This record gives sequence, structure tokens and C-alpha cells, in this order.
Amino acid sequence: MSDSTHASGADLTLDGTTDWALSGAAGYAAITRNASDIGNLNLNGNSVLSTRRITRGSGAVGRLNFDGGTLRATADETNFMAGIDSVRIYPNGARIDSNGHAITINQDLSQATGNVVTSIPVTNPGSGYIGAPIVSISAGGGTGATAVANYDPATGTVTGVTITSPGSGFTSAPSVAMTGGGGTGATLGPAVTSAAAAPGDFTKIGAGMLTLGGNSPDFTGNTVVQAGTLSITGSLPVSPIIVKDAAAFQPGPYQMLQSISLENGARLNLPLSMDNDYMTVVEGIQVTGGTAKIIPTSTEAPVPGQYILAQSAVSGPGTLQVDFGTTTGGAARVASTFSNDAGTLLLNIASVGSDVTWTNASGNGAWNTNNSVNFLNGAANDKFLGYDRVTFGPSSPGGNIDITGQVAPASIIVNSPANFVFQGTGSIIGQSTLTKQGSGTLTISNANTFSGAINVTAGRLNLNGSVGNGELYVDAGATIGGAGVSGGIASVAGTIAPGNPVGTLTLGDTLLSGTYQCEIDGALSDKLVANGNLDITGASLVLTERSAPSASSYVIASCTGIVTGTFMEVPAGYVLDYSDPRKVI
Repeated sequence: MSDSTHASGADLTLDGTTDWALSGAAGYAAITRNASDIGNLNLNGNSVLSTRRITRGSGAVGRLNFDGGTLRATADETNFMAGIDSVRIYPNGARIDSNGHAITINQDLSQATGNVVTSIPVTNPGSGYIGAPIVSISAGGGTGATAVANYDPATGTVTGVTITSPGSGFTSAPSVAMTGGGGTGATLGPAVTSAAAAPGDFTKIGAGMLTLGGNSPDFTGNTVVQAGTLSITGSLPVSPIIVKDAAAFQPGPYQMLQSISLENGARLNLPLSMDNDYMTVVEGIQVTGGTAKIIPTSTEAPVPGQYILAQSAVSGPGTLQVDFGTTTGGAARVASTFSNDAGTLLLNIASVGSDVTWTNASGNGAWNTNNSVNFLNGAANDKFLGYDRVTFGPSSPGGNIDITGQVAPASIIVNSPANFVFQGTGSIIGQSTLTKQGSGTLTISNANTFSGAINVTAGRLNLNGSVGNGELYVDAGATIGGAGVSGGIASVAGTIAPGNPVGTLTLGDTLLSGTYQCEIDGALSDKLVANGNLDITGASLVLTERSAPSASSYVIASCTGIVTGTFMEVPAGYVLDYSDPRKVI
């Protein structure tokens, strides 16, 4: 099914093994469209609905009910159920498949209370029906109950009523009615109600991250993390948390939780902070077998000190241990002790990382974690470990540095007249900073995600691969070049020289007060792209012709925001066009 909006004010039920996928550029499902409409989407049985998001029209009421079905994401979404008024979970439970995406549900999780509708008898089957009549349920003090009529096309009679959602909160038998279907004479008896059953499990499946941002103070069903990561930024105080092998649970600061059960291989991501924003687990953490891991998380490399990870008892036959390696791509150089002091989980960090210098002692040119002995640690040759502070100094041999796997240094300094190339299939991750000093050139050719600041104080940084969203600073006399991507804001007092030799360099929001060295080669030219605004006030432009220009115009700079200012001078023989607020031509 392509881009689709569900019919206004209607009820839709997926049941059995139905697998319904909404595809296309939008690919979303709107339970209701018009103001004052009320609609219910019921995901029952083993049904699956794949969609970018679930939504409803302004002023309408949209309810999402689970009784065994699965809702699968098809894209990253910060508001996966935009505007939905209620998410109710019945005895067969709910499954959310993040499907490799990062999605957020901001609604509260709820369950049926009071009485629910369990059956509606047919007192007269009628005759002449050519389709199933519509069943409506109203009054009785409750909401959300839906049903469909069953008919026999051979006899044209109504044979029964199937409850597609039992609703919640009924204090008396609701009114029922049946219309349409082309026949006559069919009648229904009073709806039968009974006490609501306990909710089933709310289960997170699939790779990726699901964030629960709603406040769900009354949901008592289990919350099961089957795969991927479940993060809670809202509250889920009375739902037992169960984390399966290789899955991760990530509570937000100050969480109050009922209980956590960790299977062998489960991960518990806990913030590493001295702000006392730890979680409290009322009934404690149980490790049901094997080894479960606490993964300390932080926005920067840890520092020595004592950290409270949680207020919780720990029980069970399994073992709970702290592992820094998961966030550093392998072994980390952290000297720490983990203890449970009368229900307080304490982590004492004595030291973090070492100062290591590149030597390429093994001769293989490899930078990896806990493998190749290519660094000097004090007076001894050593391997790199996570959170080490790495230097490529004047005595370090230049050349290609083959990064394999993930490496997570606390910082990188390149200070040498020699040239270095970071390449390979691996990547630099974490919060590392990068400082480029010395007259040599550092070329980054691989894909990286490290998010610390990049400071180019001397020499040249050729960015042909990618780095994360850290801020980029280029001092006067230094150069940033290449045809890669940096996601952070950029402040360039030195020189920007895109290309290898001609190409496009992509930065974040950019302030250029130095020089833009732009080359033209026939029909091609260098281009600076800013994802954000581009301020060139006071900047200089130097144009170099590698070969005679063959195009009538060249876009030498563009941005997704606006261009502010103009270059101080126009090279002889050229005219600059600033008429497009997002381009310099």
C-alpha cells in the first residue's frame, strides 16, 4: 500500500497474520483526519503494520489499541505517534519493531480498567445481507470498544459479532447498534461486559533505538527489550523491565523503576555522572544467569572519581559487571572498581587512559584497539586501548595509518612536519578531540563519528572522509581542504581549499573570515557547502585556473541557510553573483 491516510472517523482492525506495509515518500497512517472524528486502530493477533508514523487530524481523536499486533517503523521519527490520544495494551500485548531506526513514542502506555466488552449476541440473523453490517458501541461509561459483524454470503444472514477491541472503563452494558450491509431484520442483544484482564507485555523488537517519552504511571505489564535499545526519558514506574541477551535498556536520569531482570548478555546503559541523577530500582536488579553488563555512558571521556550508578539491590545466580569496552570499540584503559554498598551501586575510577605516541613499531601501519603494538607508552611499546591520549609527534614516522575496527581515544594530537593519512575500514568514535599542529598535512580518508572539537592550528587538514558533529576551528596560517564532510559548525580564520584538487567540501554552519582558495578546471570548480548559514564577511577569495574555464558560471559556495556578507574583492576577469541568498556564483 502506498502513501495512505486511513478513512476519517473509522475503525481499522488488523488481525491474524495480516502484514500491511505503507510505503512511498510519506508512508504514514492517519487514524482520523477531520476535527471531531473518533477513530480506533486495532493491531491484534500476529498482525504487522509497517509505517513511517501514526497520526491523526487536528481536533480529532485517535486511539491505538494493541492485542498482540506489531507496529514496525520504516524511518527515524522523533514523534512516531504524532498526536495519538491513547495507546492501550490488552492481554496479548504489543510489539514495537524499531527495525534499525531511532524512534520516539511520546504517548503514555495504558491498559484497560474497570469492565470491558467481551461479547455481543446476535438475537436475529436477518436476511438479504450482501456485506457485513457496521456495529457501533456507545455509552455505558467506557470508551474504545469496537466490533465487526460476521455474515454468511451464502444465506445473507448475520452469524455473529467479533469484538475487535474490548474498550475500557465500562460501568454498565453499553448500547449497541448495527447498520448497513444491504439486508434487514438482524438484531443484537445487550453487550456482555466483564472485569478487564491484566495487560500483556510491551515488547521492543528489532535493531535500533526506541525511546519512551510518555509518563505511564499505571501500566503494570512487563516491558521486554528483545533486541536493540530501549530508552526511557519519561516514566514507567510499575512495569517490570526484562532485558534479553544482546539487548540494551537505557533509563534516563532520576528514573524510579519497579524491577529490572537481566538475562545473560543483557546490557544496562547507565549515565556516568557526579550529579546524583542515578536511577532507583524498588525491587532490585536480578541477573538471571551468566553475565550481564553495565555500560557507563557519558558525553565525554570519564574522569577519575566515585560515581553512583543506581540505588538497587542485586540478586540472582548471574554476575553483573561494568564494561567500558562496548562504548570504545574494544578494551578500554580504565582502572576502576565496582561494588554494591548496601544497595548503592558504586563505580570508583582511579585512572583513565595513558599518553601514547605513534611509533609503528610492528611495521604494519595499523591503528586498532588492543591488537597491534604500534605506540609508545612511557618507555614501553604498547597497544592502543580506549580513552588513551594519542600523539603523532615529530619523531613519529609519517605515512598511512590503517584504522581497523573502532578506536575511541580521549584526544588526538598530530604535531609533525611529516604527512599522515588516516585511512582504512575502521573509524574513530566517541568524544575525542583532534588537534592538528606542525607544518605537515593530515589527510582523513575514512568515515568517522567522533564528536569532539577539531582545532587546526598549523599545517593542513585534508578532509576526504567524514567526521562527526564537533566544532571545527582553523587558525590563521592553517588550512582545511579536501572533499569530505564535517557536521559541526566551522570557524575559519585561515584558509579553506576544497577539492583534490577540485571538489566539494561540506561543513556545518560556517563563519569564514580568512581566505577561500577556489580552483577552476575546465567546466568544474571547487565548491564550499555549508549545512546551515554561511558568513563570508571580511573573507578573501583567491581563484586559480588549473585549466581554461569552459563554463559560463560556477557555483563556488552554497548553504542550506543564508549567505551573509561578500568577499572583500573580486578576482580580475570574474563577476560574483549574490542574488540567490543561498549561493555564491
